[in-house]
Amino acid sequence: KCVSSKVTMGNASVVSVKSEFDLKVQICNKYGDQLEKALLRNVQHAPGSAYNLLSVPYLVQNDGWRFKGDSEGFMMTKGDQKLEFDIRVPTKLSFVYAICLKRVQEIGVPALAEGHKLTVTKAHELLGHCSMSAAKKASELMGWNLTGSSKEVCVACSLGKAKQKNLPKKSCSDLVKKSGVFGRVYLDISTIRNKTGMPLIKKNNWRIIVDELTGLKFSDFFATKDGMVEPTCVKINLWKEKGLPVNTVRLDN
Repeated sequence: KCVSSKVTMGNASVVSVKSEFDLKVQICNKYGDQLEKALLRNVQHAPGSAYNLLSVPYLVQNDGWRFKGDSEGFMMTKGDQKLEFDIRVPTKLSFVYAICLKRVQEIGVPALAEGHKLTVTKAHELLGHCSMSAAKKASELMGWNLTGSSKEVCVACSLGKAKQKNLPKKSCSDLVKKSGVFGRVYLDISTIRNKTGMPLIKKNNWRIIVDELTGLKFSDFFATKDGMVEPTCVKINLWKEKGLPVNTVRLDN
């Protein structure tokens, strides 16, 4: 809902609150592993704010949460529920603790009634710039009536291909030597199939990272494919903090 109010920040600056809503989030630990989902109520959106802030006194006084903490972070608990602030963020003089809350994306397809008429190019755009043949097959399943030719040129796709061709071509061996350890890594994910008569594999998505210079490999297993995204970013960031930044990640497609 739309609201109009003011919030005073820690530096005494005042920002305007434009809206208030409930937000579905995925709680993750400091390693990026997904824990559980939660619903944040009465979230206020202030476009001028540089940070996402959570009011601990509000949770304690109005919602029955309990607070406890130590040198490793702090935790908010309410029954079986918990919010663990265990991500240490260094500042100039000290540090602050944060929690990783990822917005739950509700993905859907464009809502068009069956029998709706549109061009092949428009269907191609609505379906994420897939191939024209794939757009035609998907449109047929969704009951869309397509007009025009599949040979029409998509301007956005043409621009993307043109920009790709303008990228400088460099020798792979030169890049590997210059980048150093973890400068260029390969990343791939594979799904392990459960077979009859064998123990059930719950974390059957195998993600592997290989350093191109040394051949050193890192393997981890996840319950879902997208579950590997946050832990992979955390691992790459840890390398960066140790002075071994990753400059290039090579994928299979």
